[in-house]
Amino acid sequence: MDARSPLKGWRRRSLSRGIRQRNPLPLVAALVLLALTLVGFEALVRAGAITAVPEGRFVRYRNDDNGHVNYLMVRLRETPPEGTIVYLLGGSATMECFVSEESLGSDMSKAAGRDVRAFSLAAHEQSFAESLALVENLPDGRALLAIGLAPMRFTNGPEDDAGLVDGDPFLLRSSRVRAVLERERVTMMPFDSVVAGLFKYAASYVHERRRVKLAMFADIGYSDHYTVDGPLQSRARKLDMARRDVAQDSARYALYADYNFTVLEELVRLARERGFDVVFFDQPLNQHVIGPTWDGVVPSYRRRALALAARLGVPYLDVAQRVDLEDRDFLDVYHLVVRGRLKWQPVFSKELGAVLKQDRELEATTP
Repeated sequence: MDARSPLKGWRRRSLSRGIRQRNPLPLVAALVLLALTLVGFEALVRAGAITAVPEGRFVRYRNDDNGHVNYLMVRLRETPPEGTIVYLLGGSATMECFVSEESLGSDMSKAAGRDVRAFSLAAHEQSFAESLALVENLPDGRALLAIGLAPMRFTNGPEDDAGLVDGDPFLLRSSRVRAVLERERVTMMPFDSVVAGLFKYAASYVHERRRVKLAMFADIGYSDHYTVDGPLQSRARKLDMARRDVAQDSARYALYADYNFTVLEELVRLARERGFDVVFFDQPLNQHVIGPTWDGVVPSYRRRALALAARLGVPYLDVAQRVDLEDRDFLDVYHLVVRGRLKWQPVFSKELGAVLKQDRELEATTP
């Protein structure tokens, strides 16, 4: 112990001298090195380095939907899909309303009379600004964007979306999101960078892997459904969830509906600029628990969304009203289990297929 004490004392004195160093060059050199390191991280992410590892090693936990979307976006840019493409955008209720991308694509193909591929970019609590960032970063090419609507999609405030310019939750840059937030006078970094989001993701990676007791960097795979058949939540628990969420959503809808409709319109306009077609649809909502109005939010957002759709020429698919869902089709208030998906998907795919078929017929008759 005593033999090491002089060495420790020397190290402390060296550190102290370094801190008191009046020559700014070492500090400047350290800052330059840090800046170059961060730029390097940014360049690696922008170049798609995350797909150098299997997706199962990249996601933080088995149902990491935002991690999956990050990974999928890189894959789509690396290898843009060909043919007729449908991208799904929305919250977790959109994730849970179909059996699989493959089966949904197959059903749409039958309805449209041509091969269709489906890609889900939906994730839990996805805001319209997050959808906007995703659309801005999609690969070029014709595609149909199916945008899910629900009460909770109109409750994000501009400050809630500010992390998008820092790469959180998506490691993407979006000039359109920045422009929207600037109009809302949100305080942001003066430049876009995904570095902050990358470090936040890394910290979350370690935390989540430890929380669910998964081996660090192990290939755990990605599960695209939270659950298959349940167990279903009790009626009392569903009611408690619905009452809590209705109270929160109605208050936040009153504050932020205008902002979210502005972002939704920007989303449609960007999609059109990029050559994408757009449709709206209502995400599944368990109306058997607390009634259909969601304290007035549902009829309000539908009325405004219908008006926006009519003004912009966007089809508003009547899926929710055509599917006879029961309480037992829902895990909780929002998420369908398999029996519910098997009811929803045939109607959903038929509606989407009809839009694709009509677009093809219009293309064929256009001189």
